Amino acid sequence: MGDKNFLIRMKRDAPMHPGGPVTADVHPAEVENWSRCGWREETSPPAAPGPGTSPPADSLDAMSVKELRAYAGEHDITIGAKATKKDEILAVIRAAVGESMPPASA
Repeated sequence: MGDKNFLIRMKRDAPMHPGGPVTADVHPAEVENWSRCGWREETSPPAAPGPGTSPPADSLDAMSVKELRAYAGEHDITIGAKATKKDEILAVIRAAVGESMPPASA
């Protein structure tokens, strides 16, 4: 019972909350539910950004400038040279994934 050989390794690009997990071993019957919450099988490529596929706003807000740039690179989002401050980078990412939330304060 509970044999890890029957669990599916799943991951996400950013935690749902600061310090949260980005990998999990999931029972096969639960994979679809986890996928709806932004998780993917470890061997699956990242989902294309779009409405509903971005991490929660608090996850973006918790990221550093370096982490935001890495997130953008992983999702083929061009930040550009003019966006150098966290608020500016957040605005570019949010526009690319279709979020209409105001940028966080730096």
